Amino acid sequence: MGKIEIHAHRGARDIRPENTMSAFLQAVDAGVTALEMDVVVSKDQCLVVSHDPWMRPDICRGPQGVVLAADYRSR
Repeated sequence: MGKIEIHAHRGARDIRPENTMSAFLQAVDAGVTALEMDVVVSKDQCLVVSHDPWMRPDICRGPQGVVLAADYRSR
């Protein structure tokens, strides 16, 4: 019988903001052996760790913590 893996999808999302380095590091510190994350490709062809294919203004912020504009997807 093989060793049981302990997975953390989106990191320790019950303790830290999901899909952040803080959440991933918290999960590893807690003993997780595998991190799962969703990756999407942005319009400018960059890889972004995100569960959704768009940025959610209620949980995401821009540079320096700026709240995203309601119409940011139409730009």
